[in-house]
Amino acid sequence: MKGFGIFAAVALCAPVLAVQAQSSVPTDDTSSSGKTYTFNFKQTSKDACVLQSGTIVFDGGGNATLNLATMTTDNNDIWKSRVRLRNVAGVSVFTSPILNSPKMENKNGHPQTYNWAYNFHVDPTLLPSVTTAEMFDIEC
Repeated sequence: MKGFGIFAAVALCAPVLAVQAQSSVPTDDTSSSGKTYTFNFKQTSKDACVLQSGTIVFDGGGNATLNLATMTTDNNDIWKSRVRLRNVAGVSVFTSPILNSPKMENKNGHPQTYNWAYNFHVDPTLLPSVTTAEMFDIEC
């Protein structure tokens, strides 16, 4: 994979309820820079960790930016997961390596939101066939 990078920013947040749904439907956007493919991840949880929100955007060249917001109701947890892209037949066309959040904390009963990102590349010829992006192999 090309260009893996990670950054984190911490902001105070209130606890949220988790919904166990992880797949999303793409949104095709056409802009002056070309076609993009956007998938939004639904809120979900694993043990004490919560994926509050997530979006992955692919440009027409196959460059992806994955933005996630995670939190924990515990201390020293790390959200670990992978992203899988599937076509309309449900066949996997891409699987990411394991993605790790920064170490998360619950400071004095106040869960913190951690915003972090990964950048990677997929074969751009696969993008028109992708109908679903999902988080899987989730660990906390």
